[in-house]
Amino acid sequence: HVDDALVSPPIRAKMEAEVSQIADGVLDKDEVLSQSLGFFENKFDTMCAEMDEVKGVLRDTVGPTKQHLRRLRQLGCFGEKAMLAELQKDGQQPRRRGGGGGGDGGGGRKRRRGGGGG
Repeated sequence: HVDDALVSPPIRAKMEAEVSQIADGVLDKDEVLSQSLGFFENKFDTMCAEMDEVKGVLRDTVGPTKQHLRRLRQLGCFGEKAMLAELQKDGQQPRRRGGGGGGDGGGGRKRRRGGGGG
């Protein structure tokens, strides 16, 4: 998992405040830099120690791209079912990928690679 401290607004706000205080002469740049580097090094070390867990979660949840996208589509993650229902309700037909009707005169034929005339 990603440590919340790394992605939360307070860490950025803290760093911005420290930079302002350095500019105003309130804080020492080297001291702030040392503390900040220590903070991020600690987070990095923790993440590295948990890498096997992260790999396991990814392995269990994300498959090969085409297979994974197909599964997500089946689960309705892209809202396609709702979109198709709306189109059909309005009397429209969904556009199909790769088919004819694009004005290319191809009639749905696959084009050869290389862009040669055909």
